[in-house]
Amino acid sequence: MNPTDAFASIVARPDLGERLDEAALALASTRPASVDADGARLELDRLAEQCVPTLAGVVTGLHQAGFTGNRRAYYEPENSYLDQVLIRRTGIPITLSLLAMSVGRRIGVPIVGVAMPAHFLIGSPDGERFADPFNGIDHLDPAACARLFESVIAPGVRFDPAYLQPAPPVDIVRRMLNNLIAIFRGTHARSDLVWSTALATRLPDAGEADDRAHIDALVAAGRFDAAAVRLESLDGDNPQDAARAEALRARLN
Repeated sequence: MNPTDAFASIVARPDLGERLDEAALALASTRPASVDADGARLELDRLAEQCVPTLAGVVTGLHQAGFTGNRRAYYEPENSYLDQVLIRRTGIPITLSLLAMSVGRRIGVPIVGVAMPAHFLIGSPDGERFADPFNGIDHLDPAACARLFESVIAPGVRFDPAYLQPAPPVDIVRRMLNNLIAIFRGTHARSDLVWSTALATRLPDAGEADDRAHIDALVAAGRFDAAAVRLESLDGDNPQDAARAEALRARLN
């Protein structure tokens, strides 16, 4: 099975919530760089042995092991690859949160992802306790989360308690991919944009918007024939799509 198919297989599993670390490693493995997935799993096991089996204990244990938010180079793609986070001991809120969730699962601590806008958190399933691995904060109650959001993360934006709802596992993977897509689009990394948008089309909730984003990435990379083929594969009989596909093929002459 090729890496992209392996990624699609994992994210489609009904037990994805118990396999987010595997999904993250599968995502990292689709890029050209070599990924030591077995080494990453062993490191996760080793980290779990060092943590007290509580939500706060996991966050504190990871902080003591040297994990911290990458403020210096927040938008480096490596911050989104779990294998690199484990090696470099730094990442962004969502990957450090996924790390904490994966360690917690290994020691019987249920931890959910919390997709607060602009800053991913983790929490207990009962919605009473939260934590911020990026900043090394091992305890936040709902009121403290609201203060963090309104004063630091999104000044001037009113906090909605719905921001603290547990994130579905596939949404966590999509948010990781969306972060990478935004980085590659902003830096005009065309080949990286092609593969990251291709991965998004393999998510279980993928839709036409994902297909069109991938088509645009193919066009930007000069892969006109591939873009035309994808356009023609879209459902429906859209004359605009047909005309665009024909125009793309004309650029091959």
